[in-house]
Amino acid sequence: MKTAPIKNCDNYINALETIYSFLLVVAMTALFNYVSLSPFYIIFLLNCFLLLVRFFFAPSKNIKHVISEISKAKSLSNEQKRSYYRVALIFDVGIMLFAHALLIYLIFLYGGYWSSGVKGFLKLIDAPRADYALYAFIWSDALLLINSIWLLSINYRCKKINGALEESHSKWAFNNLRFFAIISALLLLYFFCPIFLEKVKASIGIDVFFLILTFLVIKNSLIDLYKNAETYLFNKR
Repeated sequence: MKTAPIKNCDNYINALETIYSFLLVVAMTALFNYVSLSPFYIIFLLNCFLLLVRFFFAPSKNIKHVISEISKAKSLSNEQKRSYYRVALIFDVGIMLFAHALLIYLIFLYGGYWSSGVKGFLKLIDAPRADYALYAFIWSDALLLINSIWLLSINYRCKKINGALEESHSKWAFNNLRFFAIISALLLLYFFCPIFLEKVKASIGIDVFFLILTFLVIKNSLIDLYKNAETYLFNKR
């Protein structure tokens, strides 16, 4: 007997995906509070565009893939399927989707002020511009980590459901974790190593240091798009 998903499951997912898309549009408006011809701003804008391409499509495709795997699984009982559906609806859609949207919003909000040098409509905290950059890259690092945890959780569930790991999810997670480790190491040096901070100030300057972090995030996005774009843009697995 074919097992139906939780009642109105598809409608619920579609509604929350619409809200998620709206929140990403809100994130874009936060970025455009700051308009500048600064090269820092233009490069940061490229970073934001790549993040939007990645995270606008990928979460929805991943969630629908998980739902599809659950519905096709012959080894699961009806109750087990309903349990997996609940996890997908509460954890994947209700929590992880909106965690991604919130972090992207914060990256754009703080990073836009740092890279443009324009106060915009709202000055968030009374602090030097470099502190805004620091917040932006802490949120960027958090985004890489939380996305990796989500991808690995999907992989774990797919393994339990159909006995096979998703190669694309493993690639995404590994790429994100690698750059999370690099950016975390640089941020820890910035925070806790005064000698490192003084050498940065004396040699390249704080803004260039954060520009290097921007290029690292851009490189992470480009590797991700090169290896996995077909999967989350066109759902080819």
